[in-house]
Amino acid sequence: MKLIKLIILILIIFFVIVGATSFTYYFMHKPEIIIVKMDLKVEDADLIGVNSDIDALHFGTLPPASGGTRMINVSNNQDYNLKVEVILEGELAPWVTVTPNPLILEPQETFALVFEVSVPGGAEEKIYTGTIYIIQRRA
Repeated sequence: MKLIKLIILILIIFFVIVGATSFTYYFMHKPEIIIVKMDLKVEDADLIGVNSDIDALHFGTLPPASGGTRMINVSNNQDYNLKVEVILEGELAPWVTVTPNPLILEPQETFALVFEVSVPGGAEEKIYTGTIYIIQRRA
């Protein structure tokens, strides 16, 4: 009977330690997610429109079979390295590439993520949208 109580006590202590470690790890390594909207207007004309508003990543107006580039600066204000990873979603996402991805930022370092869009030749005239998720977590 004493052996069973000892085993149960050891298991309880084990699960408390594992739970406390998991809880601490989660809050110390919780990722920060920055959400940025992106858009592009495709118009079949001999013009290029630029939108420099900072409320989203705007690629402006581009004709089919063309492209454009935008940048977002990311900074590490922590005293440890950060891993920065970008995930793209939406109808515009297949046309956009990000470099570098992923990226390791050292403490107090700032780096520019480059977003390049390539509009296919047969793209329909309309406004395409998407979402950028910039995920920063302890490296």
